[in-house]
Amino acid sequence: MEPEEITKLREAIDETYDQFAGRIGVSGNTIRRWEAGLTTPYPYWQVKLRKLRSQFNKELANAG
Repeated sequence: MEPEEITKLREAIDETYDQFAGRIGVSGNTIRRWEAGLTTPYPYWQVKLRKLRSQFNKELANAG
């Protein structure tokens, strides 16, 4: 995922850096670095982010 996509997902879920990080299993500082484009999530974390996005999109679809 690109930095902007990570930011959009976190903001759509309405979580702080630390809340979002806890959901994924990393630190809040890691989320900040990913969103700023300073570092890129390793493939393992990319998969977790995609799964979270998919889950969130399904919940939105079911709610509407």
